[in-house]
Amino acid sequence: MAKNKKVLITGSTGLLGLSLIRNRPRAFDLYGGYYKFPAERLPYKQACGYHEFDIRKKEEVDSMFDKISPDILVHAASLGSVDYCENNKEQARQTNIDGSRNLIEACKRGGAFFIFISSNAVFDGENPPYGESDTPNPIDYYGRTKLRTETDLVESGIQHAVLRLMTMYGWNHPLERQNPVTWILEKLIKDNRVNIVDDIFNNHLFVDNASQAVWAAASKNKQGIYHVAGGETISRYELACRTADIFGLDKGLIRPVSSSFFPSIAPRPKNTSYRIEKTQKELLVAGMDVRTGLTLMRDDPPKEWKYDWC
Repeated sequence: MAKNKKVLITGSTGLLGLSLIRNRPRAFDLYGGYYKFPAERLPYKQACGYHEFDIRKKEEVDSMFDKISPDILVHAASLGSVDYCENNKEQARQTNIDGSRNLIEACKRGGAFFIFISSNAVFDGENPPYGESDTPNPIDYYGRTKLRTETDLVESGIQHAVLRLMTMYGWNHPLERQNPVTWILEKLIKDNRVNIVDDIFNNHLFVDNASQAVWAAASKNKQGIYHVAGGETISRYELACRTADIFGLDKGLIRPVSSSFFPSIAPRPKNTSYRIEKTQKELLVAGMDVRTGLTLMRDDPPKEWKYDWC
């Protein structure tokens, strides 16, 4: 009987990390890396062995790899807020670039297959839809950190896959950063009026659809770049309205505005939607439409934790 492969997931308490654990294939033993998260609040402990370490500290990364000896690394940890990265470039560099380099070196030393979770932020949004061979041109610092790690991986010579995930939605842990859907749910449940941009477009990605692609790449040992996204391109405003409809909330509270309404935030690409034919063909993962993803969210809320706003 074949021995299970050991998979180390960084950012295991984030939106994608928890979906990866929840949807784990039986062929893998999971180890979750986390940082500054209450140990007593860690979910799915029966499915994943958790370890706290700081990817910015090379000695902690090396110690973790020596302890686990992973066959596969899924690197999902990062500073993911575009605005925070723009205003805190040094901290973003230390985490997103230097931390990733520590992991690359550890994989190089131990022979682990590196699956890097990248982003649609590597594109400028001027010529959508984007395929894997299109030239990146990030317009914000967060996107530049992601592209830097993509380049570092190529230059390292190690076996790797880059999964550029579209903006995701799904049930995040209450202690972790919200996403466009949980953010709008909190506002509408509290009967708050909200302004949502109607000139930013992408093919929004349900997180369980994303984890399906990650596990397919791991299972098939697929190398190269893959674009992972939902099956339809809509605006952020339309996403908010559909969320209200599916969850039975008042979409009259949602007002469409242009990006210029928020002059203080970091620049956002107007349309970074993907072509996903390669992912469909090689990973056998189809893009899910927004209505299906939101309905799955509504019908399967997390039982492991509660939200303050519910």
